[in-house]
Amino acid sequence: MGGNENARVESPFVDWYQGVADTLTDDFIGKLDEKLRPNAWMLRGMAEWRSGRYTKADRSAEKGWAEIKRQEPKAPNLANSRDGIVLKILPGLVQDSKLRDRLRPLGTNRLANADYQTNFRQQFMAVVTQFSEAKGNFGAPTPNAVKYYWNYQAWRTLQNWRFTLGKLPAGEATTRLAFDEAHTSSASLFSNVAGATNLSTSINAAKDAIPADHPYRRLIEYEEKQ
Repeated sequence: MGGNENARVESPFVDWYQGVADTLTDDFIGKLDEKLRPNAWMLRGMAEWRSGRYTKADRSAEKGWAEIKRQEPKAPNLANSRDGIVLKILPGLVQDSKLRDRLRPLGTNRLANADYQTNFRQQFMAVVTQFSEAKGNFGAPTPNAVKYYWNYQAWRTLQNWRFTLGKLPAGEATTRLAFDEAHTSSASLFSNVAGATNLSTSINAAKDAIPADHPYRRLIEYEEKQ
């Protein structure tokens, strides 16, 4: 299932997402007022991601970000906007979904260190890099709702990484190294948070950054009970 573009066909909303993506063609977006184009690329990319069309989602994110950079001289706040932040993290969301799809067939089986090194290690670190770049664009124009979304998705990604590491053979030197790398990489996302020094405390930092009564926080608490 690794790179399967149809990995999300089980979703009851897949047809709706595909419909949104198919409506927002390149030609359609090109005819929009330029102020609306980043939003259109963001909507299309998110719909493609949600419907499992990962390669297309990456391409939409690339085109959307290129449009933001093109407009930067006269609209410098676009990179800090909702559309800018989501377009920046979208490749990370895509990569994380690919990792989840790759892990799912293992079921309760263990994961060999060689398989982790080839198919997971660099990919997880790339997701963290993408999230870090998005966080670097946080600014005054960035809505709090977008920051909460970033934290929610960071929480999900780091949880996925911790779950993946938990499948490695215990006690091996390569396993300890894998955990050490994950601790360092995840902590870099929360370098401004006291106590966020490893994978577990970084996961907690992502959760704690979301208000207790916010729907994303409730989703996290629900998932923690599963």
